[in-house]
Amino acid sequence: MPLQETRSNILTAGIKSWKVKDDGKTEYFTLPFLREGEATVKTLFASTSKGQQVPFALQLEYKAKMMATGSLTNIIELLDQLGSLNLDHIVELSNGQTHSSALLGDKFFGFKWKLVSDADRDKERYIELTADRVIRINEFDTLRGSAPSSVTDATSALVGLRSLSRADIVLAGINKVELRESSAGSFTDDFGKIRNGKFEAELLTTKDNLGRSIGYAVELGLEFEHMQTAETELALMDGIAGQENDWKITFADGRIATLDNQLGIEFNYTNNKDMDDIAFTQVMGKGRVLLTEWDAIWT
Repeated sequence: MPLQETRSNILTAGIKSWKVKDDGKTEYFTLPFLREGEATVKTLFASTSKGQQVPFALQLEYKAKMMATGSLTNIIELLDQLGSLNLDHIVELSNGQTHSSALLGDKFFGFKWKLVSDADRDKERYIELTADRVIRINEFDTLRGSAPSSVTDATSALVGLRSLSRADIVLAGINKVELRESSAGSFTDDFGKIRNGKFEAELLTTKDNLGRSIGYAVELGLEFEHMQTAETELALMDGIAGQENDWKITFADGRIATLDNQLGIEFNYTNNKDMDDIAFTQVMGKGRVLLTEWDAIWT
């Protein structure tokens, strides 16, 4: 049928649901409570000597922010699995169309995630999800076929996703940051009053021959402003900067990340706004961990 003006063919944007299934299993599990969903199909092309585009493939990318991050066993400790398994995806758009990776000749989308707490309690913690893939142009119609069936499978590594609920949408924010010299007993250094605390854990990926993101490690980042800048605090910073440190981060919802010599440290003392603000020390730490080390960080 040729293109023609049809008012009813103007459809809404948005992602209605996103489901994943690990290879060899039968159940698709929902990634729930999404916002800011995006589905993009981008033409890859070469240009002729006359500057004319010649399409040869399509780049697929799906993105959303998932708000359910509270449960330890049902999401936090599943992120290493989501970052290391071959996953089939069913992305149902709000307009009723469905994109299913299992319908392709070579299955699976690539997948990556980033766990983000970037506000002081006035926003929710979330996980930024991205799936990707490069397909042949003639596979676009295949991709949009009917979604495969889902059969309950208790043996799936992702079965915990089934139990995520509204209660797993939790506030962002960091309650406490503690530090000790690596393996030196209890956490005796408490930064006390802090503000603008931010924590990110991002799956590091590389692309395979089908343009799929393949996870292999996790990059961690911590940043906050230490509000106590009396001489007693400042006198300790050179010692802290000159040693290997363990970090203990208590989030606003009670979740705890303990990082045993897995973050570095840098600090910037700032006193720059006359008496419109306080002096503070910006403290930052970065590091990378293996996927096999991820679960042991969290309680």
